[in-house]
Amino acid sequence: YKIQHNLIDVEASKYLTKRSTTVRSKHSSQLNLYQPSDQFKFSFFPRTIIHWNSLPASVAEAPSLVQFKKELSTQPF
Repeated sequence: YKIQHNLIDVEASKYLTKRSTTVRSKHSSQLNLYQPSDQFKFSFFPRTIIHWNSLPASVAEAPSLVQFKKELSTQPF
């Protein structure tokens, strides 16, 4: 969420690209899966993108960080 909304100093466009199409019943902020070499496939970005894309719209599209955390805390993970 922080990277998507420029709340931290990480250049999102360098690491993340939005999906051009959305999967039905998912949120509009889905990302393309980062495809690193095998040795990095379980590192931060690949793992996080999988989790990010699986979030419900109410969480991923929250209007603020506070609301994002509140919505996230109500999810049954």
